Amino acid sequence: MFQVLPLNSPTFIRSDLSLPCNYGLKQLVNEPTRITNTSASIIDHILCNHPTMISQSGVIDIGLSDHRMIFCTRKKTKHQLFSPKYMQIRSMKNYSKDKFLASLDDMDWTPVFECVDVNLALAKFNCLFKNLVDQISPLKNIRIKQRSETWINDEILTAIRARDKLLRQCRGSADNCRKQLYRQYCQSRNLVQRLRQPNNNICPINSMNIKMTPKNSGEI
Repeated sequence: MFQVLPLNSPTFIRSDLSLPCNYGLKQLVNEPTRITNTSASIIDHILCNHPTMISQSGVIDIGLSDHRMIFCTRKKTKHQLFSPKYMQIRSMKNYSKDKFLASLDDMDWTPVFECVDVNLALAKFNCLFKNLVDQISPLKNIRIKQRSETWINDEILTAIRARDKLLRQCRGSADNCRKQLYRQYCQSRNLVQRLRQPNNNICPINSMNIKMTPKNSGEI
C-alpha cells in the first residue's frame, strides 16, 4: 500500500490511499515508521472510520527496534456516569386511619365469604384489599437523589476504607511484615463481603408496596 522511497527523494513519503478510502477508512499515520540508511517507509498503519473521534496520533521513537511505535488517542466521550433511579412507593399524603378503617367496614366482603375454596377466598380478599389500598394510598414514582446503592451505609463505607488501607500497606511493606498484613487484609475483605449481603427479611406488608415511614408505621 505504501511506497518505499529514498530519504533524499523529493517526495519523502507517498502513499496509495485508494484501498482504505474504498472502505471509508482513513490512514492516521503520516510519518515513517521504519527508517534505514537509504529509505523510510510507513509499514505500520492505523485505519479509522471516524477520524473526528481521534484527538491525536503519531509515532514515537522507542530505540528497541528499527520500527517506531505508532499511537492514537481516542477522544473522551461525555456520558452520564450515574443515571437517575426511580422507585415506586405509596403516597400517604391523603391517608387517614379513620378513613381507612371506615372503608374496611363499608366494603362488601360477600365474595370472600361465599368462596368454598380457601385459595380462591384468599385471592379475592387480596384483590379487594389491594383495591382499597390503591384508593387510600395510590402508587407513585419518586426519583432517588442519592448516587450510592441502597445497601451502602456508614458501616460498610468504614469497612471498605479499612480494607483498602490494609491493601496499600501490604503492597508497600517489607517481606517480613507482608504476610501478617495480608492476613489482616483478607479478614477485612471478608468482613466487607458479609456486610454487603442483602437483607432477606421482608415485611409482609411490603407485598402491597406500602412505604413504611415513622409517621404511618404505627397507624397501619
